[in-house]
Amino acid sequence: MNRRNKEFKELIEGIVNEHFQVTKKVDQNLNYLWFMYKQGTKVGDYKPFMLMAEMQLLKEMGYISAEEIQNMWLMLDSEDEDNFTLVWLAVKTWRMTRIKEHGEYSTTNLFPYINVEKDYSTKILNHEIFTQTMKANK
Repeated sequence: MNRRNKEFKELIEGIVNEHFQVTKKVDQNLNYLWFMYKQGTKVGDYKPFMLMAEMQLLKEMGYISAEEIQNMWLMLDSEDEDNFTLVWLAVKTWRMTRIKEHGEYSTTNLFPYINVEKDYSTKILNHEIFTQTMKANK
């Protein structure tokens, strides 16, 4: 496995683990979705909603804008593999910045994520976002 594949898998694993924790007390359906990719039959699989959920979290915490998400989504949906790589590396960089500044979400680190947790099922990953991302190419 080359370095990029390993880095991408680590990014997705980190996103899945954190979003699984965030949804534990918020929404049983979303928590089960993340559980399937954390410990269930979908472990190790990648789906576009994972990157979108992280982008929405980054938007809600002020790291990126809705316009930037739209631009990245168009890049993800293109046939050019380099665009896909650029997007996930950008998401990885913003995620690392967020974690450096606020720490990762956990039961002992709730304060920076109070609004994210409260609004998760409406602003981070809702039915519309999920179905839109599942239609994507990548």
